Order: sequence, then structure tokens, then C-alpha cells
Amino acid sequence: MGKEKPSSRGAVPAMASAGFSRKGVGLIRFFCVILLLLNLLVLLGIFFSSHGIPGHRLKSGQVTELEAKVLALQKENQQLYRKIMNFKNDPRAQERLVREHLGWAREDEVMIEFHLPGRSLAPAEPGWGPP
Repeated sequence: MGKEKPSSRGAVPAMASAGFSRKGVGLIRFFCVILLLLNLLVLLGIFFSSHGIPGHRLKSGQVTELEAKVLALQKENQQLYRKIMNFKNDPRAQERLVREHLGWAREDEVMIEFHLPGRSLAPAEPGWGPP
């Protein structure tokens, strides 16, 4: 077998001098400190900023509230749609609406109105009431 090379375990490579390695280590330490500070700022922003976790919780609460309102409005819209379809298709419902809101009566009926004392007999809006 040939000659064995001595172990270069603790030796510095030929291109790296003692001054270069100190500069490199110092530079690496400097960048590590800068990166740690940036990470700390990011974590502070995540936990304490209004755009971080507290802001997310606030926004998710608002989303839940708005979803509940949307659901309530959808139910109300369905009820109103059914009511409209009922008025369109049911002549008795149409007649009931006209009698209640417009005060109309059939030709063979007599309308009797009761007025409370102290209330004006004049119509609330011009153009409403008997001619």
C-alpha cells in the first residue's frame, strides 16, 4: 500500500486564511442577528397588529354576523315571494288587500267609518279620500 496522507481534520484549507475566516464568521453572525430581529418583528406583527391574529378574529366575527344577516334576508325574501305569488294567483287575497289598504267596498255594501275624537277628518295626504 502506499503512503498514507496525514489527516487534515483540523487544518485550514489553503485558500482560506485566518483573517478571511474571521470576516466570514462575523458577517454570518451579523446576518443571523438581522434575520432574528426581522423574525421578531414579524412575530410581533402577527400577534399584536390589527392585521394579524386579532384582526383575523375580528373579521371572522364580522363574517359570521353578516352570514347570519344574509340567511335572515333570504328567509324574508322567500316569505315575500310566496306572499306575492299568493296575491297574483288568489283573487280573494287580492280583494282582501284592496279592501284593507284602499278602503274599497262592493256596490251592494255600505262603508261605515269611525273616527276617534281629536283626530282630524282631513286625509293624511292630498289626493286621498273622497272627491
